[in-house]
Amino acid sequence: MNTNKKSDVEIFVHNRTVVSFSCPHCKLEKSIDISKIKNVTHWNIKATCTRCKNDFTVSFNLRKYFRKKTDLSATLYKTLKFNDYLGDAQVTDMSLSGIGFTTKENISKHNVLAIRFVLDNNENTEVCKEIKIESIRDDKIGASFIDGIVLDKDFRNYIVNQ
Repeated sequence: MNTNKKSDVEIFVHNRTVVSFSCPHCKLEKSIDISKIKNVTHWNIKATCTRCKNDFTVSFNLRKYFRKKTDLSATLYKTLKFNDYLGDAQVTDMSLSGIGFTTKENISKHNVLAIRFVLDNNENTEVCKEIKIESIRDDKIGASFIDGIVLDKDFRNYIVNQ
């Protein structure tokens, strides 16, 4: 079985009730009723193929929105006034409802901060958002956008099209 943190198979569930995945070794397809895993406290589940007996992990992504991997430099501020610098950050992923980032700054869960970064799209769209820290795991910080889902056309296109 894969010993690093990355899953062998990742499934984006969204609103589906049944999802399918294949064994990475022999490609045998399996379908699973999502209600059987909705209450699992972690997203990575160990699986064994019934045909070839290959052990692998399946990650069920239960997020409402697709999360895009990124590598964007960002600046953190204490408020949306953007005149109270807190520190630098690296945006590692984002969705329409939030972002993941790393920073060396001392941040706590439930903090409300502001973040500014520029998308690496053709328009070099600047994003300035107020965020609430939702989770901290090791050096990875997850935050939601205070004003909810981003409706900005350039931001939405960046998430969906690139």
